Order: sequence, then structure tokens, then C-alpha cells
Amino acid sequence: MKIKSAEFEVSAPDLRACPKWALPEFAFIGRSNVGKSSLINLLTERRELAKVSDAPGKTKLINFFLINGAWCLVDLPGYGYAAVGKQRRLEFNDAVAGFISGRRNLRCVFVLIDSRLPPQPIDIEFLRWLEGCAVLGVVSMRMNSPQALGPSIRPNAIPRSADGYPRNLDLVPLLDAAIESYKEMADFGGDRGIKVTFENHWGLAADPMNLRIMVDTINHPYCDVTPDFCNWEHEYMLFNGLKALVPYSTSNVHAKYWDRWGDKNDVQRSVRIMLAGGFKGTFALEYEAGPLNGVEGATYLYKEVLAALTTPIPVR
Repeated sequence: MKIKSAEFEVSAPDLRACPKWALPEFAFIGRSNVGKSSLINLLTERRELAKVSDAPGKTKLINFFLINGAWCLVDLPGYGYAAVGKQRRLEFNDAVAGFISGRRNLRCVFVLIDSRLPPQPIDIEFLRWLEGCAVLGVVSMRMNSPQALGPSIRPNAIPRSADGYPRNLDLVPLLDAAIESYKEMADFGGDRGIKVTFENHWGLAADPMNLRIMVDTINHPYCDVTPDFCNWEHEYMLFNGLKALVPYSTSNVHAKYWDRWGDKNDVQRSVRIMLAGGFKGTFALEYEAGPLNGVEGATYLYKEVLAALTTPIPVR
């Protein structure tokens, strides 16, 4: 292929800020200073297209280069450079992981390894992570994007007419936008056999009735709800919210403990509510916060879920 044009388009700190286009993308990654930018310049025959530096760790953003106006090369931040702070390294890892696992038009990732050295432990670690992404086989993807679900605190009803009766006109356009957004995601996921799920979380999704409205309106076999045992606005929702959502749940549920609710957080009762409603998906364990550490919390949740699965009791 003859590269006739090559232009730097944009830099992004993470997946959310990446350009909203459907162009095929081919990404380069490797240890810091391995030569990703130099390779892009060589392939495009543009000596200064991608900035090259002798100092490792200079590429801190996801950089996009438009080729022939039809596809993109992507220069990803390098991994393994220890001179930046620990928090910055974590941000780099999050940005790269989010891009590789979530960028739907990413066609291929090229991992560059310095031929003058044997593969370093961090190279092997990254290759194993990529292999895991391929082998794992994603079957569902939980979505709780604030961009799609409106403001974190949704608007309330107020008197809107002469009779003083409350109406919530501000909520309707938010629902319209969310339905359109999730319909597009469900179409995309359906083409790949991946179910897109709502979580009761922020904004519109904090109200189980809104979730039912959205799933009913989207009416897509690859769109459902992934309830979380604890992400509710008040204690009456802990169990009644689950009862409202269980008919819309087929893939996964978050069996969570969160000391926010104290002794009202009854994991076994929540599991039994899901089972009584006909749920046949998987239970993911999540110990959000409490007196136990992570391992102890996961063990506690495992025992609670297993007890509910093996000793049926009528649901309250």
C-alpha cells in the first residue's frame, strides 16, 4: 500500500476522550522508548510525524495519525517506565487497558520488543494480558456511562401547570438520549454476541422504573439489566428494587456487600429474590466496603451466595 497522506489528528488521555469515528485503527505499544514513534515515522515516510525523544516515558497520551484519510495508526503510551510517579503509571495502565479492551474499531495491536534484549518480564506480562483478553471471551458488558445516563443526580418533578400537579419534563429528553445511545450499543454488541447491560448506579439508572422503561423501549435481545445488590438511594429499594428488575435480568448480577446499609444488607435474601424471579445467570461477588479485607470479604460473599443457592427459603 502506498501511503499518500499522513497527519496527526488528536491526542486523548483515555478511551472516553478518543475520537468518535469508525475508521479502522492499528495500534503500536511496547516498553517506553522501544521505538514506537520512530516506526510510525518510518512507515509513513514522515520524519517528524510522531514526536521522537531520547527520554523514555514522553508519550503520555493516546496519539492518532490519519493515514490516506481512511484509517489510523495509534501510538499508545509505553509501559514499564519507572521515573514517573506511581499514580501516573496506574493512569497509563488504565488508559491503555481501556483502549485495547473497549475500542470497538481497533483492528490490531502490534507489541514492539527490543531485539537487542531478551523479552523483559514486563513484555511477557503484557503479552499474557493480551492473550487473556482474547481467550476470556466477553459475553456481557455492563454500561453505566454518565454521558449516556444523564447527570448523576437526576432532575425531580415540579409543578408545571395551572393545576399544580407535578410533572418531570426534564427527565424525558434524558430518557430519549439514553434509549438512543443504548440501542446503538446493543446493535453493536449483538453483532459480536455481547450483551449490553444496565446497572442501577447513577442518574437515570438509580430508579428501577427508568431501567424498565429503557429496556422495554430498546426491546433488544442483547440489552438487559445487571442489578447490584447495594447501589440504591434508600433502604426500601434494597429488595423491592431487585424484585422490580429481576424480570429484566438474564446475564449477571452483582452480589455485593456494602456497610453503607449496615445489617439491612442481607445477601442471602437478595440472592433468593433473584432466584424466585427466575434468574438463571451468574452471581459476581463484590465486597465494596466493610470490616473485612478483600479476601475475607470475597469468602464471606461466596458462603452467603452458596447458602442461598443450596437452601431455598420462601422469599420475603
